Amino acid sequence: MKKQWIALSILFLFNFLVITKPVQAAPLRVPTAYELIDAVNAYRIANGLAPYAIDSILMISAQTHAEYLASQEGEYSGHVGAGGTDADARAAALGYPQVPGLDINENWASLPVSADLDTLLYTVWGDEQHTHTMLHQVGQHVGAGVAVSGDSVIYVLDVAAFWGDAGLTVQPTSDAYPGLSGGSISVSQYMAPVEVAEPDDEGRVFHTVLQGQTLWSIATTYEVKIDQIRQFNGLTSESMIYAGQKLLIKMIPTPSMVPTITTGVLFENRSTPLLIITSTLLSPASSQQDKGDQPIDNDQWVIIGIIAIAVLGFALIFFGQRSS
Repeated sequence: MKKQWIALSILFLFNFLVITKPVQAAPLRVPTAYELIDAVNAYRIANGLAPYAIDSILMISAQTHAEYLASQEGEYSGHVGAGGTDADARAAALGYPQVPGLDINENWASLPVSADLDTLLYTVWGDEQHTHTMLHQVGQHVGAGVAVSGDSVIYVLDVAAFWGDAGLTVQPTSDAYPGLSGGSISVSQYMAPVEVAEPDDEGRVFHTVLQGQTLWSIATTYEVKIDQIRQFNGLTSESMIYAGQKLLIKMIPTPSMVPTITTGVLFENRSTPLLIITSTLLSPASSQQDKGDQPIDNDQWVIIGIIAIAVLGFALIFFGQRSS
């Protein structure tokens, strides 16, 4: 009987260790902002129009607005941004040149992650008004933004058109607008890549915001959620980040936070077992729970489960001894 109890305990523990993390299906791939622009430009070329030139400022404006819409809950107006701004105001605030006849045309949409760009361009934006933005006769510069919100994707397309005197308004040049170079804008000048920072001695990862970076680009690079960054730094959906701002991105376990497990079984007169199992998930000195640390992760739950199985195994062995 004793051997049967031991075998049952080992089998139960083995099954638990083998089946700890379920297999998950690969997430659907969401089109990028540049792929959206490529699709729009292909649509323009097919209709005998010149492709739009990518403008870095409009890229930032569209991406920021997409992130803002993705952060909203319930009903909202898709063309109204943070602080009640519209597409023209958002572009102007970022430094897009304001010249006579300028008009920022904007398309936006919220679609399931399973929807493709053909559905977006030819079905959702297939009406006259939205098609006008994509096939604008005097449109020149374009920016796009893509942000994920749960099972939905927010798409924003901003197109700068210059009307002026029948479209003859003098356009910005490299003298008036340093971002322009050879008829197109240098994206790298305004959109700084995000470099991952190393954790400090306490496992905290801080990121210093550079000009042109957004919460979306920062969260994507660090592989965290925008809401997590907002929570750690006391930001709201209305909050704007700025160059030089220091953001707490995430917490990484340090050596003092590594789980420790001590197990032992002491017998007194072979009749009353004293089972001692101690587990320290986070040392009190390094606990950051009150400072907005993340909840227990999957690996820590596995350790807790192993402890529970060990307790059950020792109990089964003990009762098996008693019954034999």
